[in-house]
Amino acid sequence: MNQPFALVRDEVAFTWPVDPAWCSWNGLWGGAVLGLAVQALELESQRPVRALNAAFLSAVNVGDSLTIVPEMRVMRKEIAQAAVVVDAGHGRVLDGTAVLGLVPDSLITGQRPPLGPEPEDCPARSWMKPIPGGLQETLEARIAGTESHRVLLWTRCVGAGDVPMSAPLIAAAADYPAFSVTLATGGHYFGITLDTALRFFDPPHDCPGDSWLLLDNEFDGMAQNVAMARARVWLGDQLVATCEQTLRLRAKDAFKPVS
Repeated sequence: MNQPFALVRDEVAFTWPVDPAWCSWNGLWGGAVLGLAVQALELESQRPVRALNAAFLSAVNVGDSLTIVPEMRVMRKEIAQAAVVVDAGHGRVLDGTAVLGLVPDSLITGQRPPLGPEPEDCPARSWMKPIPGGLQETLEARIAGTESHRVLLWTRCVGAGDVPMSAPLIAAAADYPAFSVTLATGGHYFGITLDTALRFFDPPHDCPGDSWLLLDNEFDGMAQNVAMARARVWLGDQLVATCEQTLRLRAKDAFKPVS
């Protein structure tokens, strides 16, 4: 199993001291929490995660240590079902359920990736109050297109070229609907992820973990305080994941960063 995150295992759980490389000024990147949950589930079951439904319950700060507890509920020949909890000591961070197994020989889909400029031709996303050695140096993102209901982004995990592309890396890199809210609303709102539903397909064999992923983020609905988003995640011409999220919206002018 691929192991992009350095998890430490004991008899009942996995632990991970929060790495500042996955943090911004306001704490741990939500995608990293998803990636940790996926990796713990795969290590526990020795099967690939096909689906993860998770609710975010609280934030994680630099200096915290996470405990990830996967619990296998059903183990059959082809599939398994499980629960996973992520805790930060001061409170539960994530609750999730997962489906594992069902390895397809090939993915049959009539969909094709959207047309757009290549990463090198796209502007880099901006970062609010970047911290030295922080998330902006771990997760590169470039803006390929912006509309009121749709945002195209290129993203990749810098420095992950020594491991193959995997579901934990895809989960970590693809957690961008919340940022897409800011682009889609012209900077007037930002999003806070409440829950997420991820579906994974196999990435191409021997594809390095720092490969570019194309995220096609669309909003099915956006109101004053909530948005419904869905995204397709492409690696080259192959669909490798889908994502749906419920987001809480807040007005940017009511947002005061911690100094």
